[in-house]
Amino acid sequence: MKIFREKQARWQRAGSHKGLIQNKRSLSESDPFKNGVYCNGLDIEIDGLTDCLEVRSTGETVETEFGPIKMTPTLQRKLKRERWRFDWTKAEGENLFALRVKGEDIIQGLISFSHEQGFTIVFLVESNPINVSHEGKYKGIGGHLFAIACYESKKHGNDGIVTMTAKTKLVDHYAKTLGIHSLGAKENMAIDELAAQKLIDKYIRKQYNIYR
Repeated sequence: MKIFREKQARWQRAGSHKGLIQNKRSLSESDPFKNGVYCNGLDIEIDGLTDCLEVRSTGETVETEFGPIKMTPTLQRKLKRERWRFDWTKAEGENLFALRVKGEDIIQGLISFSHEQGFTIVFLVESNPINVSHEGKYKGIGGHLFAIACYESKKHGNDGIVTMTAKTKLVDHYAKTLGIHSLGAKENMAIDELAAQKLIDKYIRKQYNIYR
């Protein structure tokens, strides 16, 4: 409990989007929330923290794979035909990762992020339209995508810490489902080390036999 309170206090002191205390660096220095659609905030809904992805109609769990992807105009045209909302050729961040069901070519989700000193910034997250709404094919896409960002953050030496700007209407939703914190301005949020490890354990460590 003492460790939890100390961690809570550290994140609260980082408020007003002025930066994480341990980094002694302002998040705003990198201006991650300025351009295009990103200033409007992330709006992917977390439809449940499942054991990997779950077929909504049957409850069956499926294995997944993820990795970096290059967004080409050809691929973007394909996404447009599939009615993805965003122009992913303009996605910010040097890291663009795709999530797929193991053995399939269909992209189930995309996430764009950059590694800074001490934290990782998520710019854009989107689920394949076939998974959106209560009639979508798979559950757990949003949680899995954030788990990927946390895992890559940890690999990069950022302790799994991930920051983002959320749409105002989804701030409470993200806080409840992902257990993440607001940084001063309510829409500016961060996944801390504890919440990150929970996501990694849920979606990645057990499925891919990755050890801490």
